[in-house]
Amino acid sequence: VHSSDSLATLATRMVFRGDTNRAEELFVAALAHDSTCVPALAGLGEIMIRRGDVADGLRRFDIAEELQPDAGHQSFGRGLVAERAGEHQSAFEEFMSAFSDDRRNPAYAAAVGRNYRESTQRWNARQMHRRAISADPTYAPALIQLARYHESETEYEKAAPLFRDYIAVVPTDVEAALACATTYLELDSTTRARRVLMSIQHRLQPEHRTDYELAKNFTKTKLA
Repeated sequence: VHSSDSLATLATRMVFRGDTNRAEELFVAALAHDSTCVPALAGLGEIMIRRGDVADGLRRFDIAEELQPDAGHQSFGRGLVAERAGEHQSAFEEFMSAFSDDRRNPAYAAAVGRNYRESTQRWNARQMHRRAISADPTYAPALIQLARYHESETEYEKAAPLFRDYIAVVPTDVEAALACATTYLELDSTTRARRVLMSIQHRLQPEHRTDYELAKNFTKTKLA
């Protein structure tokens, strides 16, 4: 028998994997078990807002705020609405307010990080994603964002472990796995690259095939 918190945790993993339908079912099940489960309320609220059910989503955050005052739930919900509308400055301010209320919430830190929009703010964005990972080493959105930052700066020794940790949480993300393998190749870690490539063979879609073959052939060249 699962507790409401364990159901909410599992649902969050489903969100990371892009399976929001299953995640919603699990959040609803958690709330059926315990209507005061704040992680389920917040998780369900976010799904609703992202699909356009703004009023219902905000209502879930309002309930979460009543149950857990001064924990940033209402600010985070408003930030999601602003972000969805492309109002990034408003979103940034709301997310920063939520983060000020709870600096240990990885979702708040990551949300602030992704709403630093200027190139001059990349350092600040990285720091916020690091905060999110520090709060929860399995927080997938921060892991992949920080991995991509380091990859873009050719800082492969920093990108590789982040990609590795991300695909451990989201093994269905073939593009991230290919990026991970490529990063290992840049570091001459051919064995690790081959291990990653082998793990995704059965998940390849046609659009991934070319990148996969290039990476696989490159590992053979390295081993030669």
